[in-house]
Amino acid sequence: HGAHQQSQRPPGGKACRGRPHQHQFHRADPVLQAELDGDYQTIFATFDTEPVACGSIGQVYRATLADTGASVAVKVQRPNIKKAIRADIEIIGWIVRQLNEKVEEVRPYDLPEVVASAGKGILEELNFSIEANNAHLFNLVNPYDIVFAPKIFTQFTTGRLTVSEWVEGVPPGDPSINAEDGKKLATLGCQSVFDQIFISGFFHADPHGGNILITQDRR
Repeated sequence: HGAHQQSQRPPGGKACRGRPHQHQFHRADPVLQAELDGDYQTIFATFDTEPVACGSIGQVYRATLADTGASVAVKVQRPNIKKAIRADIEIIGWIVRQLNEKVEEVRPYDLPEVVASAGKGILEELNFSIEANNAHLFNLVNPYDIVFAPKIFTQFTTGRLTVSEWVEGVPPGDPSINAEDGKKLATLGCQSVFDQIFISGFFHADPHGGNILITQDRR
């Protein structure tokens, strides 16, 4: 299915416990407090403080909503990550400007523009509202019921926080998927990718096995 893996279970259901880039919940707690006006304990009936997935810009936790009991994935941006990334972009930008001025051979590649463009894209990834809007738009234009992005709970989603439905599933290469189901899923997946690129023009740009789950009902 079209779910972003970072918003769901990691491949094989493995938690990120012990990974170097995992941080403790006390660092995520202030972000939750700030983005939900200090009210997240009333929004969630349960909240597992052990992350189920870790990424370079955020960590994902499993929770249940207090009002409906629905299981959700809560992606929380790493604290102060934007400041650190801006500093890195500025340093790299300074280096390539010096290189561009002093090494004539690299000037045709316009490295300062390359860095500026890449930096803009990275900073956009830090705005979780864009990802949430993209998931919603994907479901609107997608004609295939078996391909979907997780539902976003927009009332709890901000630039640094995403709350989406929890999706149980396995990676595409999981041995529990038999050959017949695998063939059907691969065929329909290819049709969906074709539709995304050539029909709607709105497509998932990173559809590798780590960003896709297959649900029990083979969606």
